[in-house]
Amino acid sequence: MKISAKLIGGICCSLFSTFCPAIADNLLLPIYYFANPAGGDGIDETTHNHSMTTFTIDFFELGFLAEACIPPRPIARTMFWQNLTDKYWSQMTEGERIHLFEWLQKNWQFEASLAKEPNTQIFHARFNPDNQYIVKTSYDDKEEVHRAFKMGERYYITSTSWISEEHIIGVEKFTPKREY
Repeated sequence: MKISAKLIGGICCSLFSTFCPAIADNLLLPIYYFANPAGGDGIDETTHNHSMTTFTIDFFELGFLAEACIPPRPIARTMFWQNLTDKYWSQMTEGERIHLFEWLQKNWQFEASLAKEPNTQIFHARFNPDNQYIVKTSYDDKEEVHRAFKMGERYYITSTSWISEEHIIGVEKFTPKREY
């Protein structure tokens, strides 16, 4: 799993600001230097806005990071939580998806968040192994197959993209296999 240094830096600052706000503003700077060693003694404005280095983390590190980001949280952790659904979901194996879903189901914060937070409800719908579908569509004489999840009456591909009912030509329930 690859996660950008900027995102991890923001999450670290967000976590740290909860306990030590006076120092939190300076926390991102060392992370930036680590991600961009060319930064030198000061931030080089020519490289500051370029993409950050990505880091590889294992599944268990991802799980602990996900626990720390269960909504409601500040913006950096909220962005990571949304990326779980829209970006990192596709990078995980079926077993990892099921494992992360079951892991977070046991967390009391997740349970409380699920009752009132839309981002948690979207995560739950996306990762729930009992809510997976294969949706066949036809648009402009082109047929496609999508892996989707259901929320309400719509089949979603991402948290903000759903399949128009008029283009659906078939829906099958998909049961992921446990790989762990």
